[in-house]
Amino acid sequence: MITLNHIEEEAISHDNPYFQIWDNDDSRTMIWLCGSMTTKISRNYMVYSIAYGIWEDLGNTFSMRHDIFTC
Repeated sequence: MITLNHIEEEAISHDNPYFQIWDNDDSRTMIWLCGSMTTKISRNYMVYSIAYGIWEDLGNTFSMRHDIFTC
């Protein structure tokens, strides 16, 4: 199940008893994110280990929410 916690929060601890479930869900989220991009763009995101990293980088790269005074 893809949930927002995979793009809004960093990974849970490997010691967490739910880590395997979380990791499977995070992998599906990463596949969904990369599958929704063009191949040219998604190529750059195949190196990330968690969906949160992909989402953060996408926001930094493509967000239009920049302060006009810092450009």
